[in-house]
Amino acid sequence: MSMLTGPRIAVVVLVAALSACSVQRDDPRSVTERFWEAIDRQDMQAARALATASSAAMLEDGDSDGGFQEIRIGEATVEGDRARVATYIRFEDADGAGEVDTHTSLARVDGQWKVDYPVTVAAIVGGTFGQFIRQASEEFMKDMEEAGRVLEEGMEALKRELEKMEADAARRSDPGT
Repeated sequence: MSMLTGPRIAVVVLVAALSACSVQRDDPRSVTERFWEAIDRQDMQAARALATASSAAMLEDGDSDGGFQEIRIGEATVEGDRARVATYIRFEDADGAGEVDTHTSLARVDGQWKVDYPVTVAAIVGGTFGQFIRQASEEFMKDMEEAGRVLEEGMEALKRELEKMEADAARRSDPGT
């Protein structure tokens, strides 16, 4: 029977500590964070490893411009084998700066969380389109309120002119004036 001596104990502890450090968390938030960091680094191989098989075709080498100014990962909502993680990305590309406030969708595949990129892209597009529609609607409503105010002022001015014309007509038709 061999005894663990001081140096052997130190080696065992060191190996155990290094093993624990190399294990990456597999919760939805951690997977989401690693996925978007891989996209930002343009490491599509790492991104594909964190994504569902159906996502692979959408994650081709050279597809990412990277260059995110900020990535914030929020709370995860887990419902069975599906998860949604709040995701905010601020970026700058050839078209200028922009931001996306959306969610990353994940699916549990063989016990591991994987990013469902087609669903995530749909959320980004839908969110961006929804933001555009909301902004356009708000601007339209402001324009309509202004048009209503201008129309109301015009109607008041017209009313005053008609009353003035009516008074003038009444004075002309009254033989006593």
